[in-house]
Amino acid sequence: ANRGQPVGPEAEMLGIDDLVPVGYAGGGDRGLEVIVVSLSLCRTFSLPVGTRLYNGVLSEITQYEVVFANPEGIRRKSYSSADPCQQRNSSGN
Repeated sequence: ANRGQPVGPEAEMLGIDDLVPVGYAGGGDRGLEVIVVSLSLCRTFSLPVGTRLYNGVLSEITQYEVVFANPEGIRRKSYSSADPCQQRNSSGN
């Protein structure tokens, strides 16, 4: 949003603890974005650096991790190798 890229208003409803990074994509006119799954919504989002969340900001995307900044400091999250919602749905939970 800070760089003038469109970000849906739902991004500000997402919380850092609820998001699981599953990959990243880049190229074209949009730049690098992280693909995250919301555990509570079981929905995938693609977010660029600078996206404001409910309790922080997406501050960095690398090939190894995603970094979020919040008032308490930073939170680093590694990528998950599988969709956690898909695993939950296939186990009947």
